[in-house]
Amino acid sequence: MIQYPSINNPTPTEVRTITSTHVHQEYQLFISLPLSYASSNKTFPVLYLLDGNATYTLVRPLIELQQIIQLIPELIIVGIGYPQQTYMDTLGLRGRDLTPIELTPEQKAGGYPFEETGGGPQFLNFLVHELIPLIDQDFRTEPNDRALLGWSLGAMFVLYTMFEQPDLFKRMIAISPGIDFPDTDKQSLKQNPSLPVKLYLAVEAPSDDARTLKEIELTRQFVKVISEQNYAGLEVTLQVFEGEDHFSVGSIGSIHGLQNIYQ
Repeated sequence: MIQYPSINNPTPTEVRTITSTHVHQEYQLFISLPLSYASSNKTFPVLYLLDGNATYTLVRPLIELQQIIQLIPELIIVGIGYPQQTYMDTLGLRGRDLTPIELTPEQKAGGYPFEETGGGPQFLNFLVHELIPLIDQDFRTEPNDRALLGWSLGAMFVLYTMFEQPDLFKRMIAISPGIDFPDTDKQSLKQNPSLPVKLYLAVEAPSDDARTLKEIELTRQFVKVISEQNYAGLEVTLQVFEGEDHFSVGSIGSIHGLQNIYQ
């Protein structure tokens, strides 16, 4: 059983900055190493967290609790965030980086709050060519066992990455992705003969929100269609959480998702 330090002496977080030439943006990284890292020569899986300014402090203690009962292995955790004072200050940047396509004025007219969109391809290049090589170089990682977790726009980016770079992450968690399927994903579905990914999706189900209920049905349709493609290596799990909202599903989806992908 893993014995974690008490809150008075927590395992340290290393905070770094990295400037991307692909995005022309400085990112802030939140890095946590396994408790046994310093006393061993082992390599470890890496879990990358999108929206790191919010998700790192949420997900890391959830992981440590599950590791006590050995439901999740020891991991290197990398939160990908921005050097901003508050999470709210990051919203425009995440709106740019986590959207795979540039939204039309008509799509933005539906209430989308951020002006700059469509930076997903550049952000993915940052992950592929700059961030992941840096982490693999500086730490004892297991390159064949990476995971990616995203919530909301981050979850949409997770699914985009799965189709664009099917061999990059072995395990993926997409929480409340707000899938606009089939309009945006038909072409992606045809690109890859195999998807060697263990994918977990979580969506909330408040009883009185017609928009969210529609998104649940779209997510179910998405799972049905990708399952019918018979991709080699793809495992998909969808969980619908009754009574949760878009924010509360983040924590409960993370717990169940991490248990699922590391089973």
